[in-house]
Amino acid sequence: MIRLNISTVAITTLITTLIVVIFLTACSGGSWSKDDERFVQTYTDILILREQYADTAQANPKVREMMQKNGYTEASFRARFEELTAKPEKFRQMLDSARARAQRIGMEKTSPANGQPNQKQP
Repeated sequence: MIRLNISTVAITTLITTLIVVIFLTACSGGSWSKDDERFVQTYTDILILREQYADTAQANPKVREMMQKNGYTEASFRARFEELTAKPEKFRQMLDSARARAQRIGMEKTSPANGQPNQKQP
């Protein structure tokens, strides 16, 4: 039978707590706020719509509608975009995340039956 003294239990508890805190911090996306996440999701949606519609006359109204659903106007989205450029490293990470999401969603929309991606609408 192993005997544990109080200091061993305290150290083990402390280490376990630190590991949990580090894990939860890593999973939370770091320093992204809810506004940052909303921006990334909106930018992801824009990338997907632009890929789906080659004709900007068709894409633009859909982009505006989607922006409105996400709580942006065209002007407020542009303003947020400009605001984020003041933090280039964070901004790059956000855009990379949006691109990766859009690519992943595009791959998920590939039909397994025919192996062909969705075609851009004329």
